[in-house]
Amino acid sequence: MSADDIAPGLERCEPWPEVETVCAQHEMRLPGEPACRPVGAACPADGWPADLPATGVVYVRPGATAPADGSRTAPHPEVAAALAALPPDTTTLALAVGEYPVLIGVTTSLTIRGACPEQTILRGDFIPLYTEGAEVIRIEDVTFRSSTMGRLTLRDVTAELYRVVFDNVGLDFDGPALVAEDIVMRSRGPERGSALSLFGVGDASLRRILIEDYDGDGVVLGGVGIRSLTDVYLRRIDGVGVSGQGDIALERVVIDDAVDNGIVTLGGGRMTDVVVRGVAPRHVSSAGMVLGGDWVLEGVHVARAASAAIIFGDGEVVVRDAILEGTPVADGSLGRAIVLGPGAALVANRIVIADARDLGILVSRDTTATVTDGSILRIGESLRGGFGRCVHGQLGAELSLTRVLLEDCTEAGVTTYGGSVGTLRDVRVSRVRPTGCNPVDEACIGAAGIGLLALGGGALDAERFVIEEAALAGVIVVEGGDIDLRDGTIRANPIGVNVQDPTYDIGRVMDRMVFTDNGTNLDSSALPLPGATAMEIGGGP
Repeated sequence: MSADDIAPGLERCEPWPEVETVCAQHEMRLPGEPACRPVGAACPADGWPADLPATGVVYVRPGATAPADGSRTAPHPEVAAALAALPPDTTTLALAVGEYPVLIGVTTSLTIRGACPEQTILRGDFIPLYTEGAEVIRIEDVTFRSSTMGRLTLRDVTAELYRVVFDNVGLDFDGPALVAEDIVMRSRGPERGSALSLFGVGDASLRRILIEDYDGDGVVLGGVGIRSLTDVYLRRIDGVGVSGQGDIALERVVIDDAVDNGIVTLGGGRMTDVVVRGVAPRHVSSAGMVLGGDWVLEGVHVARAASAAIIFGDGEVVVRDAILEGTPVADGSLGRAIVLGPGAALVANRIVIADARDLGILVSRDTTATVTDGSILRIGESLRGGFGRCVHGQLGAELSLTRVLLEDCTEAGVTTYGGSVGTLRDVRVSRVRPTGCNPVDEACIGAAGIGLLALGGGALDAERFVIEEAALAGVIVVEGGDIDLRDGTIRANPIGVNVQDPTYDIGRVMDRMVFTDNGTNLDSSALPLPGATAMEIGGGP
């Protein structure tokens, strides 16, 4: 998409380069960072964690041979031995550099601190660590590693994780509260499993997280409480990127290459600076985002997202500063930009939709859409043939467009049907292509190519508008459709206004109107009309 799609002369800035960055296992590179960086500090020369408390520390070093008392000079050789002999005042288990082939069961509140993630390895093929009876656990500067898909299991505990690497290991959390910061999660095998599953009652905060190559969902947010994701990057996820319910806040989150859906939520929340690129359809319906509940979206970019960039369910949604780009023809998906399901109410400001297919915006059933200061550009026809409209309202929906550019639509710029009402103010409809034509074949004579059309009880009211270069007609008025035009310009079309209803009051489409460079300004021919109803995703009309 050209930066000129947004404003002439504007320089385009990509939110994050889609270039493979190979980092070491203990490293990450998040959006906005220039290069790979280690998780945590470099390994200390003496092999022990730095900045340990003065008291309450039990030490463990793999292979230690001296009689052990848990001190720094006489550490335990194994974690299990250390846990079995913990003094009652112990607060911290200090792990030296080395590999720990363990199944760790933590039964008391404890901090487990490694020397560094790069060389402090906790290995367990199934469950390397679990909690039972502990109220609080804190884990720092270690790597969990498994040859199969292992699971770190934390239940009925408040947990804090800092500078932790998950190598072919997932995290299952079900407790009162979770804080996780500077976390790397990578999968290496074919075993299926999600990266991070979060349940329980209480708040959860995830910051600076990299998740990649999991053969399952990325982040599953269940339970009750505020779930906050900040500076999180997921890529190559063979499942949904982020799914959840309840109060969710996403800030600076990037999802590259998920399956079926990038983000799915059944509750409400807020997104700020969120990118979803590349969603592969495994089932019939898939999307960049599927959002239920009340949402505020600011700075959202969705591209190559299968059935639709965003599907909104029941709830009130505010979208500001969004870019929604289309889907390659080769993937065979529907390729719409915005779909509003029953009960959705959308208010969008400063939005660009480009290179979608079938429909730019679908407003259907008991839904409302208000779009201000937007551009809807280059909407291609459906792979099944037909459609390609920039905006379509049907079955009682309401839509309002103010200061919106509709350019290079296919079949029609704006259509309404079945009791749907559209209000247009300061709208420009430019170049509406016919269906059944290659976009580069200017000599093709296909079907339709209409600026504005109301069918079967639909209505449109347009004021201060321009319609130009439609392949067939600027406006078509048919029996059962209501169109009112005021203070508009219709130019450079084969037909300016076509009125097929002999009883229609021509004055309704001639109020302070300007017609220039049309083949015919006013016409009453029985022109062919496109289909009235768009297929709703997931079923029938």
